Amino acid sequence: MPRGLLVLVALAVTCTGCVSVKDIPLDQRAIPKITGQDVVVVKRPLPDFSAMTAGKISAGALFGPLGGAVAGAAMISAGNELVKEHAIDDPAYAIAEELARSLAARYSIRSVGVGTGVVSDNDASSVAATYKTAPLALDVKTLHWGFMYFSSNWARYRVVYRARMRLISTTTADVIAEGGCASYPEKSDEAPTYDELLGNGASRLKAELAKAAQFCTREFLTKYPGS
Repeated sequence: MPRGLLVLVALAVTCTGCVSVKDIPLDQRAIPKITGQDVVVVKRPLPDFSAMTAGKISAGALFGPLGGAVAGAAMISAGNELVKEHAIDDPAYAIAEELARSLAARYSIRSVGVGTGVVSDNDASSVAATYKTAPLALDVKTLHWGFMYFSSNWARYRVVYRARMRLISTTTADVIAEGGCASYPEKSDEAPTYDELLGNGASRLKAELAKAAQFCTREFLTKYPGS
């Protein structure tokens, strides 16, 4: 498998998640301002899911320099079909729910659930304008999710996940806290095969995504609004 094509595919697939992530822990001076406030979880469009298989990489190789884009598009198309077929939820909302619980416990912040308006761009001002009914908005955005085979063992697959968290003041459109996380399993010994990943209604895939969500939740709680 040409290494150059793998790089091109990775770029083509992850470019949809090319969003800058800043490292902004919660400033202790901001705590009095957020204590006792309502927080709404930002609603976002369902992100593209990437299903990277050796077969799609090989098919992309037939298109020469354009192979990366061709293979990337095929993976996104296949991945989105899997999400639809198996009713796979975006892990961002599970993460946001746990973060909201932590905010409630630590700062008496009240969660009002997921907002009704959908925010597609990355501007904090757009979030603030959409959710004026609550003083705070919790924006957990999935930057990339999918699965890919191990280069050392094509029969085994890892589930990858990247997300960004922001706590935003809807009054000022300021970002009060922000951080990112990435779950990228390294060991292939116990990793599932393609059939294991998608069998039984994609139960293993859903379980792996749940593990990734738990990992990101811990990361965010340790470094950002839960610190």
